Amino acid sequence: MFSAWNGRHLTEEDLYNEYGKGITSTGDKFCEEMNMRFPEYTTSIHKYMSNTELIDAAYENLARGVPVPFEWAAKYGDVWTLHYSLLVGMDIPNDKITVANPYGYVEELSVDEFLQRTSFEAYENMPFYFKLAFAIGMFEKNTIFTVHGLNEN
Repeated sequence: MFSAWNGRHLTEEDLYNEYGKGITSTGDKFCEEMNMRFPEYTTSIHKYMSNTELIDAAYENLARGVPVPFEWAAKYGDVWTLHYSLLVGMDIPNDKITVANPYGYVEELSVDEFLQRTSFEAYENMPFYFKLAFAIGMFEKNTIFTVHGLNEN
């Protein structure tokens, strides 16, 4: 989705064909992949942010006209998943967050629901092995990726 926003055409199928498998990178590896695929930008990972820090950093990125990749709990049908999506809009006074979901749809959420999902508190009946992955730092709560152009001040 970031590739499409950036005027390119890099798909999950392209990545599968290149790597010979599906890509399920966790935070740091996702950040590395973003920096490799989009060298005209610098992508930085921000983990375990407070809710206020997350909203402020995401808003700053969006204010520069750049969507914000982030980690969260998303449903695929009726099943919760750990997922990356693209934050494309924030209207805090009207309690609206807009997310482009790679599952093929745009979601509009309240700020509270967005934060429940970025903290993974919304993930109902999370499997034990996912809970362990959070405990050892394999997955991180309230994580976003800010993206800056190389020519930005």
